[in-house]
Amino acid sequence: MAYAGGIRYMHVPGGAEWAKWEQDIVSPWKKARNKNDPLELEVLVRDLEDNKRQRRALIFSDEPGRAFDSSPFKCVVVGSSNPLTQSRGREYYVLIVTPLGQRGSNIYERAGVGRLYEQQIVWNKAGIKAYIR
Repeated sequence: MAYAGGIRYMHVPGGAEWAKWEQDIVSPWKKARNKNDPLELEVLVRDLEDNKRQRRALIFSDEPGRAFDSSPFKCVVVGSSNPLTQSRGREYYVLIVTPLGQRGSNIYERAGVGRLYEQQIVWNKAGIKAYIR
């Protein structure tokens, strides 16, 4: 409810694997003990590769006109393409997030959604446990 207007849903051709990524995104209702606990998604935040020559990612910004070419953006994997439909390579369905507040904080906010290819996500470095508000 932070933005005016409708939301867009991403087309996921051929289905997707969602359950495989349950450890990367944890529902806030799973851990809330009482009604005063903040409802935050516990997530695993991953870096994005900074290679301009790669295939173009499909990203939808929550704020029209906001560019995704600067470094504070990271991603949270919520699903991946079905192995049977990977003729172009595995695709990952992600939340695009950005740090909220001070540098080094583990609190992020959603900035959009996207469909990225495997080589557009940093896999050889561990993701960071964080929270989305």
